[in-house]
Amino acid sequence: KPKFKDGYHFSKKMSKEIHYRSGYEKTVYEQLDLWNEVAGYDAEPFEIPYIHEGKAHKYIPDIVVHYVNGRKEVWEIKPSNQTNLPKNKSKWFAAERACDNRGWEFVVITEQGISKLKNKVKLED
Repeated sequence: KPKFKDGYHFSKKMSKEIHYRSGYEKTVYEQLDLWNEVAGYDAEPFEIPYIHEGKAHKYIPDIVVHYVNGRKEVWEIKPSNQTNLPKNKSKWFAAERACDNRGWEFVVITEQGISKLKNKVKLED
């Protein structure tokens, strides 16, 4: 298994440390702290049961994003080369259903999504 960057990001927006398990997650946390549309966010917020290859598993998404307008999104942050893995597809299918039941949106954020997020935040400056 590859070793990812691991550590803690201090969120000025929420005045607390948040654990990250990859450089991508750290970058996303930094951008969410700067984005005016975001009230806050929670890392690894809850478990979602899912089935993969006939076996039960639990999936913990990376972030739930709380927008100032009350909307919520659940984000999974993954390199684009991992988006077509069958196990990830099983996780994300379950996550989409769990989010739909709550009126939330499920979003997979790749390098391209991080780049778009950076541009969106930069435009607010």
